[in-house]
Amino acid sequence: MTPLREVTTRLEALAREHPHGNLELAARYHGADAIGLRTLGLMVPMQRAAVREGYSFLAGSEREIARALDEVWRGSDCFEVMAQPLFYYAQKARRGQLLARWPLLRDWSPRAKCWPHADQLCGLYASILELDPERVFPVLDRWSQGRLPWKRRLSIVSLIYYANSRSSVLPFAQLLPLIERQVDVDHVYVQKGVGWSLRELGNVYPQETWSWLERNATRLSASAYSAAVEKRSKAERDSLKAARKAARQSKRR
Repeated sequence: MTPLREVTTRLEALAREHPHGNLELAARYHGADAIGLRTLGLMVPMQRAAVREGYSFLAGSEREIARALDEVWRGSDCFEVMAQPLFYYAQKARRGQLLARWPLLRDWSPRAKCWPHADQLCGLYASILELDPERVFPVLDRWSQGRLPWKRRLSIVSLIYYANSRSSVLPFAQLLPLIERQVDVDHVYVQKGVGWSLRELGNVYPQETWSWLERNATRLSASAYSAAVEKRSKAERDSLKAARKAARQSKRR
């Protein structure tokens, strides 16, 4: 049995044992429907448990495991099946193994076109960025200037994927330009990524980020703004809210 068939058979059996009430709603929530992926409706704990239980191909060498997971990621038309390689590297991979798999994981980026897959990849990219910024950052920088919106999202969410999980973060002045490039990109998930990234940037560099928000809050889309100020104090949020309101009123005149 091929790795793809083994993973698909396992997850489809789990889905029959634990049927989801509304697969169409689940597919819309994940964004799987927009890219033509079918959805089994498996909850995340079940998906993680499947990786912990293991597959026969996980008994091979690291190189053999990587080839098998690449087959699963590239060959599936199922949202949950595609997520299994991502859960594997998040749960099982050692730091050195993760670093060695950067070329493989980097090349998975074109298929990450729904937010759960994209964000799982971002978590892996952020860990590898800490280990080898000289190799990883130029790739993110290039993606941030490209024409593909999902790569633009990957480029910024990967910079600080949950600040409290990072042992080191690149300088503010190095990170900010990648985020600023996305402020005017007309794509809802890029905008959500802008807000997420500004929020996490503020957790590491609170004063520098606040100064930027004071100057640029009126430029942010509604979805970017709401995420960016989520952790700010009420007084700070009120100040920015007033500035955004004044800017809207000025445009109407």
